[in-house]
Amino acid sequence: MYLCSLSTVPECRAAFVKTAIVLFALSCLSGCQGKEAVETTPRNVATRTMDPTYNPSSSTIVGSLNRATAISDARTALAKSPGDIKSRIKLAILLDSSGDGSAAEDVLREGLQKGIKDAEFYHTVGLFYMKHQVKAPAVEAFFAETQLAPKSAVAHCKLAEALGYIGKSEEAQIEYDRAIKLDPKMPEPYLGMAYLNNSPDKYKVAIRYLEEYIAISDKKGPGYGLLSRVYLNMHQYDKAVVAGESATKSMPTDGNLWYLLGQAYFYNPNKVNLVGAEEAFNNTLKFGPTAHAHFELANVLLRLNKIDRAADEYREAVRMDPTNGKAHYQLGQTLLRLGKREEATAVLAKSKGLIKMNQDESLLLDKLTVSPHNAKLEFELASLYSKLGMYDRARNWFRSTLEDNPNYPDAARMLAETEKLVNSSVRSEKSQ
Repeated sequence: MYLCSLSTVPECRAAFVKTAIVLFALSCLSGCQGKEAVETTPRNVATRTMDPTYNPSSSTIVGSLNRATAISDARTALAKSPGDIKSRIKLAILLDSSGDGSAAEDVLREGLQKGIKDAEFYHTVGLFYMKHQVKAPAVEAFFAETQLAPKSAVAHCKLAEALGYIGKSEEAQIEYDRAIKLDPKMPEPYLGMAYLNNSPDKYKVAIRYLEEYIAISDKKGPGYGLLSRVYLNMHQYDKAVVAGESATKSMPTDGNLWYLLGQAYFYNPNKVNLVGAEEAFNNTLKFGPTAHAHFELANVLLRLNKIDRAADEYREAVRMDPTNGKAHYQLGQTLLRLGKREEATAVLAKSKGLIKMNQDESLLLDKLTVSPHNAKLEFELASLYSKLGMYDRARNWFRSTLEDNPNYPDAARMLAETEKLVNSSVRSEKSQ
């Protein structure tokens, strides 16, 4: 379990207040402008992806040493110089990369308890919690970073991203606007603004921000990819195809972009490109296999009358996501076409219960979009994921429940039980 990290700094306790926008007034940081003109974090922050400054699997930190030796050396270095912020950051990242997130958090929390006031340190704390999908402390940390480095466009960009994850779109847009004013040539805030405006009443606004992003970014693929998604949502399929093709040309090894292109080819009523869709979804599986990609490829293969192959792909979708009711249903129907009635009957029977749970999940997510801090809805969704055996998701939503209502009945107990199941699953995977 995490502790809301900034509240452990003595000077901050009186100012630790969880508000409706999950911003915390940090009295210890007020007037602390010593670093305001120094950008302490790298420029290459990636919206919606983990910042390269916090890369637990990075081999550049470990070098030629094995991880255990590197951790031991980092511990020794920090013990000799407890105030060395870079050593503390390095040790936390190494511990997290070894799978010991709890120990990594302890190292970071100890730094907070020592009253460290350093923008790069808070940036690392924020990224750690973002990686582990613990939302409130991430917002706290990035807010603290903006107080220590108010002229850092990167800091405001990351705060905006964290606010977006907790459903605070208006506050996130304010932070993205600040980042853009501080550094109009930094592309990531434009992409972030496009994500925030990716809704039916704001598609034109999203497109405008995406055009800005594409114009100034060296990595245009994510912009073209989201543009393809926006056009798909607008049912402008020809434009979705053009944007999707540009995305895959820009980033030819990104499976997500091939997935979007496959959808644009397949769902275009003006000119269905089944061969192109098959190739696109095959590339998705080549660069990043997902249950959704197997499912979509199977749909394409059915249209191409490749029934046996379609059944294989539906099987793989079910294997990768055993809770997907639609995949079970489609597999059952395909097995019927192949004459495998007994197996089809069993699969179709299972699909009914799963589809009901999937519908409940969608309904709860829709309600949470309207009321993002409703602890009751969060607990219900966490409990549903627990029933489905999706313990990672269950853990995250039990955490959210406690963030929004620390005294919610049974939430702490259920979180503790789920943590055990997650840890048991991780140990099992490592032993295989």
